[in-house]
Amino acid sequence: MNNLRSTVIMKTDLVNFTGRVSTASQADLSDLLRIQKDLISKVVSSNNGKMIKGEGDSFWIIFPSVTIAAISAVEIQQEFRVEQAGLPDTETLSIRIAITIGDILHQEGDIFGDAVNLAARIESITPPNEIYLSHAAWLVLNKAEIGNSFVKDFELKGISEKESIYRIDQRHKTRIIKEQAVVFTDLRSFSGFKDKFSIDDVENVIGKMEEIARHACDSNGGTIRATIGDAHFMTFPNATAAIHGILTIMDLWDRYIAETGYPTPMALGAHIADVYIFRSCIYGDQINKAALIESLCRSAHSELDRSVALISDQVHRESQMTQFECDIKEIDPGIIDRRMKGRFKSTFAEGEPLFELLPGPSASVE
Repeated sequence: MNNLRSTVIMKTDLVNFTGRVSTASQADLSDLLRIQKDLISKVVSSNNGKMIKGEGDSFWIIFPSVTIAAISAVEIQQEFRVEQAGLPDTETLSIRIAITIGDILHQEGDIFGDAVNLAARIESITPPNEIYLSHAAWLVLNKAEIGNSFVKDFELKGISEKESIYRIDQRHKTRIIKEQAVVFTDLRSFSGFKDKFSIDDVENVIGKMEEIARHACDSNGGTIRATIGDAHFMTFPNATAAIHGILTIMDLWDRYIAETGYPTPMALGAHIADVYIFRSCIYGDQINKAALIESLCRSAHSELDRSVALISDQVHRESQMTQFECDIKEIDPGIIDRRMKGRFKSTFAEGEPLFELLPGPSASVE
């Protein structure tokens, strides 16, 4: 009986994952499970927890205390919401979490006992995006640190007596991601394109754009934060990653429109910004500046049939001494401002330059 000890148990589960299996590709499901595992593993590791095992889209985890487990559960919920920020409701998933405590048997890398069975039963009744506690776990919770409330007494299958269940009252906090390289993309002439071409053609273009954007993000540590029609809002951890992502997108997209004959070159803009995320809302003053830079592509090169990318001076400075420096050319802001009738000066500092990112030998994704 040396392996029998009091243990805090957490069980997580992806809600409606079974339904997603029938509609998503194997690659998408694999990516989803990997993202979930990496996210949970990171939070668990930072809070001295230990992942015991995974069962498909569910995980069993142990912690040194109920309070630490509750803090970790809140972090997991918040991180999962951030990970899915910007996705349409039809593509988002939610996690439900149950926490119990009790004497359990640790044997051959697994756990057994009444508290384990109770965690499974409580998880099955936990609503999406909620965290439920057993009565025993609630008794030892530091209630001054973790907000909580009584749900009700439940009759649970296989449990002889009713179980009093409590929930963690989550406070939604704004997540601030500092100094991200923000990238906006938009297809030029898309309105005219969708009026002249078939719905199949429009779907092909939108689908290909999403595919290329995801590839660029996955290859360079980026994240698609929002998609609106043919436009994408992405963040990258630094200027170098963003430039590499932009060059990847431009290269693949221009090849695509050359092959298909679709008259839809792309406009891209990048700037450095702090990104604020509250629930599914993303905001930040400098994000708007990045969006404006993307829109300036039309003023800079309205006549070109290739994709155009403009980057701010801050992105340019932070990418100095990289392999991309030779692909960057300063442009005359006066030309843009005359075409924009003073809008440039109202947003940018006096004398603040812009730079065009030119695909070159270092931009190849072959």
